[in-house]
Amino acid sequence: MKRTVRLIAALLLIATMLSLTACGNANSPAGQTANVEPTAAPEATAEPTPEPTPAPTPAPLPVVTPAPTPAPTEDPYYSDLLKTVAAADSRVVLPEKEQLLPPNQVRIKYAQGSYGQGILLVSAASDGQQLGVIDDGVRVTVYTAQGERGLVKTEDGRYGWATLALLVDRFDPDLSYKNKKDFLIGHSADWTSPAWYDFIIKNASDLPAEVVKAAKDAHEAGKS
Repeated sequence: MKRTVRLIAALLLIATMLSLTACGNANSPAGQTANVEPTAAPEATAEPTPEPTPAPTPAPLPVVTPAPTPAPTEDPYYSDLLKTVAAADSRVVLPEKEQLLPPNQVRIKYAQGSYGQGILLVSAASDGQQLGVIDDGVRVTVYTAQGERGLVKTEDGRYGWATLALLVDRFDPDLSYKNKKDFLIGHSADWTSPAWYDFIIKNASDLPAEVVKAAKDAHEAGKS
């Protein structure tokens, strides 16, 4: 009896398993998995169009007031020089400040007269009165030039205008002596002049005999 019951139970178990297998095969075709309902994708939400950002209004540029240009400071060299010239000799006609040479361009020259007797110092660049004579070889400082003359200062502190052509960079004493000698020989009226006596006696061996004799005779006559 017990064997019969066990047999029936086994048969029932097998039948149950076969029934379950048949149900599974009916729901899913062979070689395919069960259909799964796809999940619907959420509808895309349209992104809002961004509002255009207004361009920033540029800040106004600051108003720049240019700094005032300072008035040029006058160089006292020019005014002081003109004051010095005027104080030394009021007869000297002064140039404009703009006509004066800068301090680094002031020139040093030497008087070299055409006749060996120096050159004239006058009061103006043109038509000036005679202020004196600058002896040959005397050094002068040239402050400006106007036409044929320049404003000069002599070694002994005199101011005036002198002929530029008679101012040289290097004094030639031999040329000066030759010019003086030639002038004397050509001007017999000066043979008896006291101003020429020392020169004639000092250079008697280099002068014509008649020049020397005339100078000596005039000198002796002047003593008597």
